[in-house]
Amino acid sequence: MRTLLSLLLFALLAASSFAQGPVKETRIVGDTLLPMRQVVDFGYGPIDLSTYTVKFTMKASDGTSTVAATSTGVTAHPTQTFTASATTDYLTANGHRVKYGDQVVVSNSGGALPAGLAASTRYFAVQVGANTLGLSSVYGGALVDLTDAGTGTNSLYVVGSVQYAFSTAAVATAGYYRGWFTLTSGMSVETWPASQYGIPIEVRTLGN
Repeated sequence: MRTLLSLLLFALLAASSFAQGPVKETRIVGDTLLPMRQVVDFGYGPIDLSTYTVKFTMKASDGTSTVAATSTGVTAHPTQTFTASATTDYLTANGHRVKYGDQVVVSNSGGALPAGLAASTRYFAVQVGANTLGLSSVYGGALVDLTDAGTGTNSLYVVGSVQYAFSTAAVATAGYYRGWFTLTSGMSVETWPASQYGIPIEVRTLGN
């Protein structure tokens, strides 16, 4: 019985380590330079957004609409180019914003992926640095062995990732806000986060 309970506890902890909730976004009034990035995960792993139309909505703390549902400025699965090293097995993608454990998909145009990687395959990010990362076939596992650097242009994206480039109007006034992404595919419509509290967004005046 104790062994069974231990296994169940381990399974629950493992599942929770994969799940990602909304990350609070903090902005300075007027700051539209860097898009907000979130990973859509309803608790059972990141959602493949390739078949969804994604829109963003934002409201002030009193419920007033700040950004009506829009696809303007929204990018599902934003991609970033990378280079690879067969010596270190690391990928280099400056300012990638990938986090440990994120599920990553790679692709190539005009050539071939680094040997050891395959397109349309989910890898897990490990050994993540500010501008570098490694990929593993399992969560927290060993680096994929890269035997060459590939050719052409290599790209990656995080499964479930979506970004919103704030409009000037959205961050014009200091205050507390909430945001949601709406995912539509055919007749299916889902809102993330499902909570009424949404993504917490704080817009501050400079120096506060």
